[in-house]
Amino acid sequence: PLNIDLPIDDPERHIPVKEISRVLSVHPGPGRRFSIPRGYLHWIDDRAATMDGWLRSPALENLQELDLNSYSLQHCSASQPLLPPSVHRFSSTLRVASFNCLSFPTGTNAKALHLPLLKQLTLLQVSISESYLHAMLAGASVLQSLLLLDSFGFPRLQIVSRSLTSIGVRSRWKGI
Repeated sequence: PLNIDLPIDDPERHIPVKEISRVLSVHPGPGRRFSIPRGYLHWIDDRAATMDGWLRSPALENLQELDLNSYSLQHCSASQPLLPPSVHRFSSTLRVASFNCLSFPTGTNAKALHLPLLKQLTLLQVSISESYLHAMLAGASVLQSLLLLDSFGFPRLQIVSRSLTSIGVRSRWKGI
């Protein structure tokens, strides 16, 4: 299985974006882990298209672990990049997911991630509405560990779960 775990801003270990794209285009799959650190695509002109292309790659079929950070070096805010829609293709296979400095879709047409096999979820500095978060948690029926760190967009949260054994919450945002 393919494991892509990109190094954090280490110039000596930096893998060029073109090389990552090449590996994803030639590997037959399946994918096990895809992890991209914050700011990795910062210098690329069309970051959203590059990320979407990577996530749509057949090499990531049956992906089990996704660690997706914002592709911006800016501080996290309400205007951070949207969660790529292509993440939905991993709904039936993800077991571990971590999202950092991303905005989840809002509005009545926002389709929440349904992750029936997900056991661990980390939301770090994400913008997410209360209704989306509740819908996502309801679709994660075997979730055992939930970590909410400095996320915003929901004024309150009530979690009801038969499977959760560990919940961590930290908020540094004013008004939450």
